[in-house]
Amino acid sequence: MVAPTTGIRYYHFMRYRFSALITKENGWYVARCPELNVTSQGKNVEEARANLTEAMELYLETWGLPEQLPSDTESFWTTVEISQ
Repeated sequence: MVAPTTGIRYYHFMRYRFSALITKENGWYVARCPELNVTSQGKNVEEARANLTEAMELYLETWGLPEQLPSDTESFWTTVEISQ
């Protein structure tokens, strides 16, 4: 006999991809998500990324998704050097 499944809830989570920029500033790694305007930091790249992920999750729990979601196309970040 199969046990009844009443009381069991199934949740479907959507996955979203956001940009993250991590730079080293004054001995800390600073992680920023431009789409949500969320910033965090860590002692190394992995910690900064983990802290940013947590901050983004908290932002989304509090404020919800932005009206304009990031596109599915991949973004590229680069540096440009200018001499004057």
